Amino acid sequence: MISSNDSNPYQLGVVPDHSSMIAQSRTAKAVALTGALFTTALSFPIAGFLALVFRFPVPLGGIVSGPRGVIPAMIAVAFYGGLMGGFILLGAVGAFVGIVVRSVAADSRYFRLLQISASAAVALVLLFVLATLDWYIGPW
Repeated sequence: MISSNDSNPYQLGVVPDHSSMIAQSRTAKAVALTGALFTTALSFPIAGFLALVFRFPVPLGGIVSGPRGVIPAMIAVAFYGGLMGGFILLGAVGAFVGIVVRSVAADSRYFRLLQISASAAVALVLLFVLATLDWYIGPW
């Protein structure tokens, strides 16, 4: 027999609590979105940094390096990302990294710093591959 202290899920007025699951799914979506946005936004200054210390390919301009190449490299990121679809790749990988960081360090008070650092690392790796792509496929 069920006492008055036991909860019966089939009894009228008893609603299971799904708010924590909904909050977690929203959190995962928000983390994926912020990871994608951080990675995409950080690609501009990272491209300028790569042009300053290494080199970076600029459409119709060739390989640029040094202080003169910073602004053209940032414009090149807009070209590669917007017109050629590079922002889709950056956003997808950034969203994945955001979710991975959330699963690894969800309770960390440094979560946002970890997420930004991971997004910057991903953008740096992908832009370095772009900067050295001619080494692998030849001049383009």
